[in-house]
Amino acid sequence: MNQKERDWTLRAGRQSAVGGGVLGRFDGVWGRAGLRPGLRLNVVGGQTVEYYSAPRRNLFGASADLGPWNNALTTSLYAIEQRLDGLVDRRAVGTEVRYFDPRRNGFLLLDYDTRFKEVSIAMLQANWLTEAGSNLAFLADRRRSPPLQVSNASAAYAGAAVGDLLDSGIAYRDLVEQAKQVTPISDLLSLGVTHPLSKRWQVGADVKLSRVSGTGAVGQLGASPDSGNLWIYTVQGIGTGLANANDVLVTSLSLNRGRVFDGFTGSLTYLRVIDHWRLEGNVKYYEQTDLNDTHLRRWTPSARVGYRWGEHFTFEGEAGAEFTRTSGAVQTEETRRHYFNLGVRWDFY
Repeated sequence: MNQKERDWTLRAGRQSAVGGGVLGRFDGVWGRAGLRPGLRLNVVGGQTVEYYSAPRRNLFGASADLGPWNNALTTSLYAIEQRLDGLVDRRAVGTEVRYFDPRRNGFLLLDYDTRFKEVSIAMLQANWLTEAGSNLAFLADRRRSPPLQVSNASAAYAGAAVGDLLDSGIAYRDLVEQAKQVTPISDLLSLGVTHPLSKRWQVGADVKLSRVSGTGAVGQLGASPDSGNLWIYTVQGIGTGLANANDVLVTSLSLNRGRVFDGFTGSLTYLRVIDHWRLEGNVKYYEQTDLNDTHLRRWTPSARVGYRWGEHFTFEGEAGAEFTRTSGAVQTEETRRHYFNLGVRWDFY
C-alpha cells in the first residue's frame, strides 16, 4: 500500500532488502512514514529467506531517512537485530549516505556489529560523468563474507543449530569468537571508465583487485590460507542500433592474474527486441592455468527467447551447452553438458 498524499508506505510478504541493515530477502512487513519534510521513519520485521536450506532468523529494525540537503545529499541511520534459537545472531547499527547531481553520484555504507564489536561492511561507490562524455566509476568494498553472524560458527560443526551447540557446552561468547574466525574478510577495489566513440559505439575498461583473507581452525574446519591478490583487467565494446534500432552488441575481454592461477575470458552477447519478442545469443570462452600446470578450457554458447503476453506475463526459454577440456601432467578429461529450461514470469503490480 502506498499513500503519497500522507507520505506513508506499507509492504507485506516476501520481498528483497530495502536497506536499513536488512541482508537479502525476507518474509515480513516493511513500513515507512513521513513525519515532516526531511524526516522519514522506517520499521521492518519478519524472517530471513535464503536460496538454500538454512534456519530462518527473526529480524526487526528501525531506521530514519534524513534529507535531502541541497537536493543532492541524503542519509539514513539504522539499527537492526536478528535472532536465532532465542539468541542474538546479528545486532548492528549503521548508516547509508547518498549523493546525486546531474554529473556525480556516490553511495557510502557503514555497518557496525555491536555484538562482534567490528565493522562488518564498509563500502564506497562513486561515478562521475565528465564534460567529454566519459564516465568514471570507483568502488572500494571491504566486508565479512558471508555477513558476520553468530550462526556462521555452525559451519565448523556440520551445520549444527546454535541452540544445540550451546547445549553441548560451548559458551555463547566462544561461538561469537569462532564465528569471527571462520568468516573471511573480502576486499574489492575497482576503477573503470567508459567513453562514447560515436552514437552507436562506446568502449570501456576497468581494473579490479580482490582478495579474501584466510580463516582459522575451528571445530571440524581446518585453517585456510588467504587467496592472495587477484587482478582482473577488462576491456569492453558496446554497440547499439547496429542492425536494428532495438539491438545491443556487447563484446568483452578479461585477463586474470593471481597467486593460484592465471586466466583469460572472452565473451560476445547480442540482444534484439522485436515487438513483444526478446532474443538473446551469447558465447563465452574461458581458459586458465594453475600452479600445477593444469590447463582448463571452456566454451559456453547459449540462447534465450522471451515473449511478453499482455502487460503482466512473459514466456521464457533458454538453451545452452558447456564444453570443457582439462589437461594436466597425469590425465586429460573432456566433459559436455547441455541444458534447457522453459518458464513463465508473472509481474503482478
